[in-house]
Amino acid sequence: MPAVPGHATTATSETTDTSALFLPDGDALVPTILTQGPWDPGAQHGGPICAALAHVLGAVPTLVPMQTGRFTFDLFRAAPLTRLGTASRIVREGKRLQLVEAVLLDGDLEIARGAALRLRVVDTSEVLEHPDRPRHAAPARTGVVVRPLAAVADRIGFLRAIELDRVTGGPGSGPTAITWYRARVPLVAGSAMTPLERLALFSDFTSASSLYLDAREYSAINPDVTVQLLRPPVGEWICLAGSTEAGGTGIGHSRATIYDDDGVVASSSTSQLIDRHRSPFA
Repeated sequence: MPAVPGHATTATSETTDTSALFLPDGDALVPTILTQGPWDPGAQHGGPICAALAHVLGAVPTLVPMQTGRFTFDLFRAAPLTRLGTASRIVREGKRLQLVEAVLLDGDLEIARGAALRLRVVDTSEVLEHPDRPRHAAPARTGVVVRPLAAVADRIGFLRAIELDRVTGGPGSGPTAITWYRARVPLVAGSAMTPLERLALFSDFTSASSLYLDAREYSAINPDVTVQLLRPPVGEWICLAGSTEAGGTGIGHSRATIYDDDGVVASSSTSQLIDRHRSPFA
């Protein structure tokens, strides 16, 4: 993929800095321990990877004012806790739509790929007052804000970077799980997290939302995330209301409705690799 700009980089060890999820290094991103995921102590959580791709995609300019209508993130392999290069390219340029791709690179090895479909912006605000418009109020927060899964947060650094307000459901409880999420640190040090970066960061929690299988016996890993957006979110809190179906051939599917305090923002979905072994969240 030709870089626009961006380049591959040489890996270095992760930083112990906890001021952000990533530190900028030219076009590269250096993960901190707060990106650490559940499956391998030397690998990142999917949420920071999706948000990092959104960060790279967001830097690509458009010909006219546009809004992202769809994000697609493909997580090809475990992302190491090492310096990641970035590259991006415009696949299709236009004034009605633009398709942009971005990759994260460990040296020359492609770790993850993201795509943003951007659509031209016009004023159709009158449709918001249409009497037949579906209206979905955001689930009310309980006001009980906690750090998630304290028993495993010491070995899953990303869980120390967020807090949540769980409305209903939880791991292994079955549908529907409703949880509000908020980041405690910026995505990239020195920069405020953008609304689309925040949305991408928490979209990975679509994976295994309300998975009914016992986490002591089964795990569910998602190799992708797709988000269809109505609008960028507002505020610091993002809510996912989701559920997961599991099939008999090791394949599952998670889907969620995503809210901010003003209502529906997007819908999301992931594929699932269902395996018979203990989940790290058990």
